[in-house]
Amino acid sequence: MTMDRYSIYAPLTLGKREFCIPDANEACPGCGAALALRHVYKALGLPEELKAKWRFPEKSKDGRGALLSLNKGRSGDGYPIEVLIDNEADLSLASLFQKSEPGTKVAEGYAYVATACSSYPFDLIEKCKRAQKSKGLAFVHVLTPCPVGWGFSPDFTVKIGLWAVESRLFPLYEVAKGAYRITVNTASPRPIVQYIKAQERFKGLSESEIEKLSSNVKEVYKNLAELSQRTDEVKL
Repeated sequence: MTMDRYSIYAPLTLGKREFCIPDANEACPGCGAALALRHVYKALGLPEELKAKWRFPEKSKDGRGALLSLNKGRSGDGYPIEVLIDNEADLSLASLFQKSEPGTKVAEGYAYVATACSSYPFDLIEKCKRAQKSKGLAFVHVLTPCPVGWGFSPDFTVKIGLWAVESRLFPLYEVAKGAYRITVNTASPRPIVQYIKAQERFKGLSESEIEKLSSNVKEVYKNLAELSQRTDEVKL
């Protein structure tokens, strides 16, 4: 789907009811975090008294973005949904491929764990709904491109998020009761160098560092695909 088709299709298809109050808006133009928060609350349909304001919550302990703890509402089981709004505030190279939070939550026995991106609203909304219905702890890790911190035009926020997923740098998957499933499978991955070169924050990276990152991404995705395949085999 091209960007032009996406920009027309998404707003017309998503639910029209809003659960975020636009007052006290702290977001910059093109803020991926604000877009993600809007979709999260739209998905959960939380009661009126739990409407979100456009104010960013406390930062997570690792310094990367912000961690929300949300009530599951009437359809939940009392456990909260943890949503990590990840704008990659830690700009080190290591932060790109050391996304340990989902794996840690799986190891801790969370009933539902998923990765999502503000550029994929339908995938994000469906995962929030499944997290809400899960019987136990749930965690959703959302990548949210930041024009100011990453160094790109606010007009390209959605595109940068798409490229992060298409390059497999940030794969979208879910783990329900230990079973893995890739939810957005890119058959022909976009070269990582295109994603890297589109952002000012990476202008100091050498070709060897980019190649190292590319190799690491391939290995991580291969392991994820194998875990997902094992799940399919068990179902068969």
